[in-house]
Amino acid sequence: MKFNVSKTVLQNALVLASKCINDKSVIPAMAGFHFSIHGQKIDITGGNMEVYLTTTIDITSKGMDEVKQLCVPITRIMSLLSKLPEQPIDFDIKETVTEGVTTIGLVMKTLSGTYKIPVESGDEYVFITVSDFDEILIPSNGLLSAISRTLFACSTDSLRAQITGVNISFDEGSVNYVSTNTHVMSVQSSFIEKSLDTIKSFIVPPKILSVLQTMEVGPHVKTWISEKHIQFVVDDRTLLKSLLIDGNYIAYENVIPKKNDKNLVLDRSAILSAMKRVSEFASGSVIKITVRPSEIQLTAENLDLAEFADEKMAIDYQGEEFSICVDGALLSKCVAKYDRETIHFSFKEPNTPMLIRSEYKDLTLMKNLMLIMPCIIQEN
Repeated sequence: MKFNVSKTVLQNALVLASKCINDKSVIPAMAGFHFSIHGQKIDITGGNMEVYLTTTIDITSKGMDEVKQLCVPITRIMSLLSKLPEQPIDFDIKETVTEGVTTIGLVMKTLSGTYKIPVESGDEYVFITVSDFDEILIPSNGLLSAISRTLFACSTDSLRAQITGVNISFDEGSVNYVSTNTHVMSVQSSFIEKSLDTIKSFIVPPKILSVLQTMEVGPHVKTWISEKHIQFVVDDRTLLKSLLIDGNYIAYENVIPKKNDKNLVLDRSAILSAMKRVSEFASGSVIKITVRPSEIQLTAENLDLAEFADEKMAIDYQGEEFSICVDGALLSKCVAKYDRETIHFSFKEPNTPMLIRSEYKDLTLMKNLMLIMPCIIQEN
């Protein structure tokens, strides 16, 4: 069984599929690639029992009338390809039977040498199948922007699995994305022409979203959703699929303050730079924000190192003076996720959440915002 394929074509496909592989998997077959060779194509899959990526490449084959499935170790073939120049590579699948035991070797012939990699039958590879799904087209710009603004806020607490992912739900004309780790929350929304009728919300693991945002996609991403699975059709050759996180998401709407009455519109670049500088001096990353008429002040200190930082900026604010302590590094992450010239902060009390928005014409909308919980500091 022989086939021929370009080194670069194969290597690019393996790099894609490797994004979903856990090379320390307790199931040996899952620690590498699954090759399904059929006719003039190979389906190459990488997965970790939760998230899978399958991409298809063209080959020139001989004697491949039947489907041949192999499990190929990730390290050896990736390492070898990275050291080869661009060229066509001939592959030969050779099976040897010794005392009733069949071994399989994947022989690679290049312009300068021959290499043999022991492989296994693909029968032990564990797949997930997406069936009984609903299909929806999601505009890629809104989807990728929402992923960028929600992934960082996902929890890593395995005991609260529901908040380790991004909750996706549908309203009429919009798709909503929510993530939280109880210190920060991100609520994003984007336009969609047609919502789902049967499935209203589901929780997507962060891994599949982090892989998706590294890939080139078209104007829309075809998305298949079933009761337990989600699949993104990246293009006509690449599929990305995952199990969904079981359970219901928290009632996040109850956490968002509705009556923040102290509002600031700031130069995003200027306040972000100031926060990054001041946070360098903060103990535990906590900075104090003090707002008074025409001025915002950022302060931080580290008593153990006798360090202190203080910056002031002129602003357009005529309300009463107030202060709040927040995680400066976390606030900087939130502000950095936006790309507009200005950013909107709103507050109420030192012990209630602050809200961050880039769009602030309608402050009654509880979408396209980020929320940060305050840090309660006992002052001497």
